[in-house]
Amino acid sequence: MIRFAEKKDAAVIFDLVQSFEGDTPWNEAMVKEVIDSSEVIAVVYEEDNTVAAFACLHLIDKEAELDGIATEKKFRKKGIATQLVQYLLEAAKKSCAEVVFLEVGTDNTAAISLYEKFGFTIVRTRKNYYGKGKNAFVLIKEF
Repeated sequence: MIRFAEKKDAAVIFDLVQSFEGDTPWNEAMVKEVIDSSEVIAVVYEEDNTVAAFACLHLIDKEAELDGIATEKKFRKKGIATQLVQYLLEAAKKSCAEVVFLEVGTDNTAAISLYEKFGFTIVRTRKNYYGKGKNAFVLIKEF
């Protein structure tokens, strides 16, 4: 079940993001700020009273950035990320966003494939985005 993230979820969300991204610039206080921000839609996917995944959408004028998508290992390949992306894209449309963008590791083929199914296209590469030698693609989707 998808629900809005709450402050009580911050530690679990931080652990999810940390396990997925490794040396992340996020910390638990930043997660709480994101959850509280009026410019962010932060959601979790909960299964069996466990936070299985997290994602957020930053809304800036007519743009939105899909950010921080992470799924607990044991819950991967169950379509949870697909549901979260779909939910947040619908939220972006309702918020009058004209374009959604995101960054994804150039080696994360599963995520790239997921985003392409939703109509995202690769527009450029950001060198060393995730650290030295760890590049990211910038993808966009226009409505």
